[in-house]
Amino acid sequence: MKPLLPAVLVAGLVSGCTIYSESPLETHFPYSTQQKIQAAHHWDVIAEDVAARINDVGDTNSRALVVSTNDAHTPFNHAFHNMMLTHLVQKGHRVHEQAEHGDLNVHYTLQVVEHKDRESIRWPLGYPTGFALAAGAIAVLHELHNPELLLIPAVAAAEILPGQVESDAPPTEVVITCTVMDGNRYVAAYTDLYYINAGDTANYQAPAQVVRPSFKVVNQ
Repeated sequence: MKPLLPAVLVAGLVSGCTIYSESPLETHFPYSTQQKIQAAHHWDVIAEDVAARINDVGDTNSRALVVSTNDAHTPFNHAFHNMMLTHLVQKGHRVHEQAEHGDLNVHYTLQVVEHKDRESIRWPLGYPTGFALAAGAIAVLHELHNPELLLIPAVAAAEILPGQVESDAPPTEVVITCTVMDGNRYVAAYTDLYYINAGDTANYQAPAQVVRPSFKVVNQ
């Protein structure tokens, strides 16, 4: 029974500690996934998906559509506009180049979001308990003088800490919103989020215009 004493002491010391905080501790969202755009083909997949959802809106099957955007002229906007036209026409919709009275306006916008700071490791709530158990197991195995068994605590800790995630999430995302408007009324609205490569931002966002200072020569 003697080898069990260190484990009892370690587990007791760690689990018996009370943690105080002057402010609420942060928690994380449950594990989820998000698609990453890496080719123009992916733009077409998104356009086809949006067109399919629009096709399910009852008003769009009996009225003509016009596709529009207020966003800057970028490679994505130019291609996505044409892809939307293609898929809507292929699904049997009447699509006008210029808006006419009674048309439904299919409008889309895109926003680029750049994150400057990302956490690489996220611990789940309650990880001190898992640490205590793992520390106790290591202490027991150390007393037993059996180094090969040191792998067991690592496996046990992995089972205890299922929410621990090491993340290298891309720092840049795009938010694509598509709405179907009947005058001033929203008939349908869809928003999707995707990761993109940081070096591809120019495909989605026009470069900022540089304002050059002007000088006026005055004769003295």
